[in-house]
Amino acid sequence: NLNNRSGLFASAAVGVAREKISSYLKINSERLIFTSGATEANNLALIGHSRAKAKILGKTGHIITVSTEHHAVLDPLRQLRYEGFRLTELKPNEDGLINVDQISKSLEEDTFLVSVMAANNEIGVLQPISEIGSLCRERGIAFHTDAAQAFGYIDLEPDQLSLDFMSFTAHKIY
Repeated sequence: NLNNRSGLFASAAVGVAREKISSYLKINSERLIFTSGATEANNLALIGHSRAKAKILGKTGHIITVSTEHHAVLDPLRQLRYEGFRLTELKPNEDGLINVDQISKSLEEDTFLVSVMAANNEIGVLQPISEIGSLCRERGIAFHTDAAQAFGYIDLEPDQLSLDFMSFTAHKIY
């Protein structure tokens, strides 16, 4: 039956993609979650993690991001603010960079999530993801990066960068 074969071909293609991507990221392929794109991936990581954390703790908490993030990150975080989470949007320096001290000074007792894009989609600046990741890991804070503009251009090994969540999209990496 042609329909059965089509499904097998699609499954095989997804399996090959899963292995290629996980090999590039140096992670177990089971850690990958495929979505329809970066916006859905950001929503899953940010809203999914935040609501789950609030359910476990029985209360909302504090989230840190950067005011120059893509709207695919800012919109779900602002939705979370509407739901009662506290959101700090840091302003980057005039060169577009955030430094670890800015994040460190913004941490609160109940900060549980930080989201900083790896590469800015308009000016191309690369944020210090590794340093921010180390700070978050030391404090037990989940760290997310939107890597849609960086995937394939810089090393993005989640374990080396202390990333808990990383979003990217197929249409940027062909």
